[in-house]
Amino acid sequence: MKNLIILALLIFPLHLLRSQTTKDDVQSKIQAQKVAFFTEKLQLTPAEAEKFWPLYNNYQRQKNKITNDRNEIMQHFTRNSEFLTDVEVTDLLENYINCEKKETEMLEDFNLKLREILPERKVLKVYIAEIQFKNWLLRQLRDNKPR
Repeated sequence: MKNLIILALLIFPLHLLRSQTTKDDVQSKIQAQKVAFFTEKLQLTPAEAEKFWPLYNNYQRQKNKITNDRNEIMQHFTRNSEFLTDVEVTDLLENYINCEKKETEMLEDFNLKLREILPERKVLKVYIAEIQFKNWLLRQLRDNKPR
């Protein structure tokens, strides 16, 4: 029964996501699919899952904030590049590099915390599942794209 639910969530057609009007609805549905995907790939025990999901969700929130900050820097530069002084460009560049450093530090911290709650094989599976999920999601979007 559990596998049927997971399978149903994984097969849920993404074209239905396009019919949703709010970004939150889409994000909620994608998050549900991600949880099902990770549950299938990682085979977490209930005790592992209880510790893993709060840690992973916090990591994702922090990572999303850094990604948004980095994107704002690039968008600001793209929109205003002709009007920025050299000092402003230098500041943007330093801010961009600081975002990259923060993301790396955050990953290192996340990795240490993961290794406290999961066997190392499962830690590596987390990183693999992230890549596989992104690839799966991109394929779903590509394959369900209106032509």
